[in-house]
Amino acid sequence: MFHNILKYTHVFSESSFQTIAFILIFCFIANDLYSMETIEEIQEGNRLYEQGNYKKALIHFLQAKQQNPNSVKALIGFGKASLALGSISDARISFEKCLKLEPNDPEAIAGLGRVLVQENKFNESRNFLETSLKSKTNNPIIHLALAETFQAMGKPELAIHKLETFSKKMELDYNLQERLAYLYLSVNQFEKVNGIAETLIYKNPDRYQGFLLKGKYFTYLCYDSDPSSKESQNYFQRGISAFDNALTLSPDNLEINHWKAKLYIWKGREEKKEAVNLLKQILKADSLNKNAMVSLASLLTEQNNLSSEDTQLAISLWKNALNLLDTDEIIRYGAENFAIRHLPEESPLRKSLGKYRIERHRAEVNSLYYESSLFHLWRAKDLSPHSPVTEALLESHYSKTGDSPNYINTLLRLLKEDPSNYKIQNRLEKAVLRAKKSIEYKEAYLFPEGPGLGFQNPSTSPKVLVLDFKPNSGIQSIISSGHLLQSAIKLVLNQTNGIRVASQEEEKSLRDLLESRNKSSWNPYHSSIYFDLNETSLYPTDIRFLIFGKLNEDENSIQVEFQSYDRLTGKYSESIKIRGKGRGSLSYITSSFVEKFKSLYPIEGQILKMKNNGVVVNLGKNNGLNPNSVVEFYRGKKSLGYSKILELGDYISIVQPELRDWEREFATGEKVRVRKP
Repeated sequence: MFHNILKYTHVFSESSFQTIAFILIFCFIANDLYSMETIEEIQEGNRLYEQGNYKKALIHFLQAKQQNPNSVKALIGFGKASLALGSISDARISFEKCLKLEPNDPEAIAGLGRVLVQENKFNESRNFLETSLKSKTNNPIIHLALAETFQAMGKPELAIHKLETFSKKMELDYNLQERLAYLYLSVNQFEKVNGIAETLIYKNPDRYQGFLLKGKYFTYLCYDSDPSSKESQNYFQRGISAFDNALTLSPDNLEINHWKAKLYIWKGREEKKEAVNLLKQILKADSLNKNAMVSLASLLTEQNNLSSEDTQLAISLWKNALNLLDTDEIIRYGAENFAIRHLPEESPLRKSLGKYRIERHRAEVNSLYYESSLFHLWRAKDLSPHSPVTEALLESHYSKTGDSPNYINTLLRLLKEDPSNYKIQNRLEKAVLRAKKSIEYKEAYLFPEGPGLGFQNPSTSPKVLVLDFKPNSGIQSIISSGHLLQSAIKLVLNQTNGIRVASQEEEKSLRDLLESRNKSSWNPYHSSIYFDLNETSLYPTDIRFLIFGKLNEDENSIQVEFQSYDRLTGKYSESIKIRGKGRGSLSYITSSFVEKFKSLYPIEGQILKMKNNGVVVNLGKNNGLNPNSVVEFYRGKKSLGYSKILELGDYISIVQPELRDWEREFATGEKVRVRKP
């Protein structure tokens, strides 16, 4: 530009030339200052990003980007902070623009690979990063992003292998070693984590990362150990010491404080108060810190009597968590539990959560996802039990399934709301006539009660206890995630015909017993019970099946592996794996779980009454019987013969034994089962 201006200087006067020269000099100085301001904004953004304060970091990167729209470093910083805050589309735009300016920039390549992972495009991310490595074989930034992709694909061992192989070819890289350490944590190879932490501290004791990793190492050991042991108390003290050393080197680091809070949560009791205070401090500095937000919301939910101030804080936290992590089904379930436990039905948050479940049910009920739609219906019933919309949906479901007691009582509630509705009156009259003709009504298991119908469930099907699912790592986004999954599965099992689930009272009694005896299957940080065969003698004697398993969850998916243990036979079922992705993952997992468990569950009952033409047994359509089903009588392992069905009801049936003199052979309480095809 300067050369072009000089070509025309002969046409200007001396004073004009001086003026132009002054303007040019001013422009160069201003541009230099402009660049320095941009650099300072980027430096401050990087400092805050390292501390985990992504919200404030984003502001500085945005300012730098506005000052210089083509600054690659500003674009990369903005992309990284946006990704950390969940703004995936902003991150993609930023990284893509960066790659147009600098096609081979490794940070932009790695950033776009991470964006693809967040969009559930795992194979696309892998192919993109592996193609980029062909020209940048020794770049640790891209190798790191590729390892994260493998981990997101559920292949931590492959990620470890790739990083181990690459790290042998180069000098110490902090970021790479940290990622390798976290991969070791995910597969519980704790000593390798400690080895990396020791190396980082030895090589550079003035950096906080080694001490932070050391603290995480001890935190994982605590969550994986018996909390009452002296060993675990030693882990706790050494973990706190490591975090304090890290904070000395990086005083305002939000990640360090959050992990320290996690360790306080493990310790429990008074230390939980310290955790709450730390998490509040973190959120004061960064109100959109997702991890601290969910941790604090979960702690507040667990409390029995929340103050009005903490109730409002918890409402705000759960709202923000749902806005930032809208597809995380475990977090949504946790927010719903908070609303059901602490908020009245008419509160805005509880109403909006109930509305969401109603909408999801309506979207799925007439599709191939009918079974999973019921999860949303039962959740809507818990959140908004008196909503006319919920009642109408329940009425439709009960009508479809032939559930006379619930159908009639729901119609009565709807008629109370709208006494002049003749359609409801007609449906009610027909339903009552059908109910009076049923075998359950004739045998007095269905009976008039107040304005509606009472029902005495005659089932003696084997009782099931669902234990909390053990996370692959004891430290999850919500510390009680295994218990929340157990609660969701139990919600659907309780509404499943033919399956009898242990009551809340039985479960609470067992939890209290295990806590008082400090048994190894008891997890004090979130009141979880895990399967331990050595402790099953403490369980109520009438519980026959124990369901237990493992859980691995992230923002994109939930993976469950479960088994059932039959206390009568001492046998385990085969291990069954279910994986759900994104929105609807929890409803898919619960419905798939119930379907698979029903195939393992025996159809068993007993004789309720003796009649002239046969016997009444407590098995019916809801247990899966049809007119051609074969009912077998047995004592112990001995078969006493078969029978044909004379009258088939929903919950009970009359069957005629083929055995001669069955009137003298059989008695009330005799065991029966259905022969599976």
